[in-house]
Amino acid sequence: MEFHELSDYEWEVIKPLLPPRSRVGKPRADDRRIINGILYVLTTGCRWMDMPLEYGSYKTAWRRASNNSINNNSPKIRNFEMSS
Repeated sequence: MEFHELSDYEWEVIKPLLPPRSRVGKPRADDRRIINGILYVLTTGCRWMDMPLEYGSYKTAWRRASNNSINNNSPKIRNFEMSS
């Protein structure tokens, strides 16, 4: 399967499903960039540490992919991916 980054339309659908940004502490890494990295790893089957740097830190992507706040929304995201 070939990897394609999220389109603007896909991003606008997924964006409201993400947890809100924190008002305190260190700013969170760019959501769209990290989600593209997660999708890259899941689509290509590469190891997390082999994820291209253009998608941010592989550690951040792995942490977000395995974080419950993201996993709670994954069925909604999966349903969107299957319908597009």
